[in-house]
Formats: sequence, structure tokens, C-alpha cells
Amino acid sequence: MLGGESSSVGIVFYDTEKKNENAVFCFYKDSEPFFKTGNKNELFKEMQRLDKPAKSEPTGKIFKLLAAELLAFILIIAAVWIFIGGFFSVFGAFLFSALAYFPVLVLIYAVKSLYPAKENLEQFKRFHGAEHIAVGFYLKNKKIPASEDFKNHSPYHNECGTVYAASAVIFSAALGTGFALIPKIGFLWFIVISFATLILLFINFFNPLNPFIIFQHYTVQKPSEKEILLAAEGMKRLSELE
Repeated sequence: MLGGESSSVGIVFYDTEKKNENAVFCFYKDSEPFFKTGNKNELFKEMQRLDKPAKSEPTGKIFKLLAAELLAFILIIAAVWIFIGGFFSVFGAFLFSALAYFPVLVLIYAVKSLYPAKENLEQFKRFHGAEHIAVGFYLKNKKIPASEDFKNHSPYHNECGTVYAASAVIFSAALGTGFALIPKIGFLWFIVISFATLILLFINFFNPLNPFIIFQHYTVQKPSEKEILLAAEGMKRLSELE
């Protein structure tokens, strides 16, 4: 199976079944396309090194801001449940907090992004869009996309961390709320609500109109010819490593 990771400088495509050995880092240097092959982890590190100048805001400050916003969000939800009263409400709030922490952090991270400069953010979104099309097209058609395939394939699809994160938040909210209401609805209904939410969210992954795709507009944009050509050639070179 193929995967990818983007930045404001380029894309790393990799084969998830080759134990990190088969990967291609495609990027532009002085307006010329460059392609490096090798170990996925090493190529990730190089991409992050090249991408670092675009991330001018200190990482520590970003995560302090994200943690503060996340804490405020969870406290508001918890306060509502605690107002209902009793052990179940408090434990329900704790359950939601524990399960929703990472997915909520992912969503806030995606919305805030790490690129304070608009041009870097826009470039990242176009590379991310090219990565989405390349990997999404391959997963659907089981073949490497050509340049023309990029123009006819949407960069927005369900195979994205923001969609998974939103789904996890909804599930944890249903689970925590259901647990808080156990004294009123009973344990059986809590189980029914939990499983029903899980099943509906799973079905929603196959929904072409998945409402959670809206979160991708913060991190994904339709690629230009520049990103299309780079991603198409990168995928082609990855296939030649097989």
C-alpha cells in the first residue's frame, strides 16, 4: 500500500509494505524538480529540515497555545456534564477528555497549521492536495496516476487524518455523554448508543458526501501544474523501485 506526507517544500511517497526502505522525496530546488530515493524515515528528516525555515513560530509556543485551547474546550464540555450531577457525569467527562484529547489536538493543529506566512501555507496545501490525489487515485484504481489523472481527481477524500480525527471526537463525545446519562437511560441504552455511533461513523467513511471532509479545506487545496508534474513523476519513480 502506498502512503505520503507533505510539507511546504515537497512530498515523500512511500511503500508501507517495504519496511521503510522504498520511498521517494520529490521537491523543487531553484525551480528544478529533484527526486531522492531511500529510507522513508531519513527522507522525512530531510524534508523536515528543508521545511523548518518556513515554520518561523517556535514549536513550544504553538503547542502551549494548542494545549490551552484544548483544555478550555474540554472544560466547557466537562462542566456541562458535571452540571447534570453525580459520579457518572464526572467520569463521563473524564472519558471524553481521555479519548478526545489526541483527535481534538489533530483538528486544532490542522486548523492553525504551522505556516504563519500565507505563501508557505498555500504551497503546503497544494502539495498536500497533490499527495491526496496521488495516493487516493492509487488506492481506488490500483495504478500509478498520470498527469491528466490529477486534473480529474478530487484532492478531498475520506482517507485523511482530519476525517479520522473528527470521527473519533464524535465517538468519544457520544461515549462520554452516554456514560454520563447511564442513571437516566440505563446501561443497556448506553451500549446501544455507543455501538450505533460506531457503526454510523464507520458507514460514513464510505460516504462520498462525508461532512467531515470540510475540515480538509484548512489543509488541502487543488494543486497547480507545478505540483501535479512533481507528484506524478514522484509516484512513477516509486513504482520503479518495486
